[in-house]
Amino acid sequence: MLKKVLQAGYNSFISASNVDGTTRTLKKNAYVYKKSKGKAVRYKNSVLKQNSQQQTYGSAVSIKGKKYYIIGVGKYIAKSDFK
Repeated sequence: MLKKVLQAGYNSFISASNVDGTTRTLKKNAYVYKKSKGKAVRYKNSVLKQNSQQQTYGSAVSIKGKKYYIIGVGKYIAKSDFK
């Protein structure tokens, strides 16, 4: 399987999914989280509605044993909230 990559410099490459993002659809209302002191805490009162589409970057990351997708700098949504 071939992966799309972008050249960042001489002999350095970045996975295209980390830059371009992947559009995913929410299966239920979802809270936005931030990372604080090694755990995920809610980011303000941000709630994204069911069936809305959201850009995610890279693969899921683990915070305290739970999987989250990165949606922006320091912002996460639980992997289980996506279809």
